[in-house]
Amino acid sequence: METVDFPATRVLAGVAQPIAVRGLVVTFWESVQEREEYATIGELADLLRRFHWLEEPEPLCLPYFDALAKLSALLDGLTDVSEEDRSFLEERAAKLAKEYDRLDFVLPFGLIHGDADIGNVLRHRDGHAVLIDLDGLALAPREWA
Repeated sequence: METVDFPATRVLAGVAQPIAVRGLVVTFWESVQEREEYATIGELADLLRRFHWLEEPEPLCLPYFDALAKLSALLDGLTDVSEEDRSFLEERAAKLAKEYDRLDFVLPFGLIHGDADIGNVLRHRDGHAVLIDLDGLALAPREWA
C-alpha cells in the first residue's frame, strides 16, 4: 500500500520479516499511535471506496477470496452438536454455496480487504484514518468488501 500512497498500516522498516516463532509466522508493523482510537464509519467507507479501485500490487500474488471458507472450517470444527444439527448445518451451507455461485456481481472483480469493519480503521497520530489488519487482502467481487 505504500507504493500507491494509500493510508494503511506499514511494515516496520529495517526488520527482516516475516519470521517464524514456534511454528507461527510473525510480522512487525509500525505503530499508528500510542493509544487505540478508531476512525468513523464515514472514514471507513471513504477508505474502502478508494481501496477497491486500487490495482493489485503484483508482488503480493494475492489469493482469490473464498466467501464460504470460514463457514466450511467452522463446520469441520464442530464437535459438540448432534448429528441431526450437523446434517442440517451442512445442508444449509451447501445450499448457500449454490446460491452464492449464482450471484451476478455488478462491480468488477478486484482487491478487497477481507475484514472491513470499524475495528480495522484507526486514527493515525497525525489525525487521518488508516486501514489496518491487512492479512485478509484478496481478489474477489468488490461488493464483498
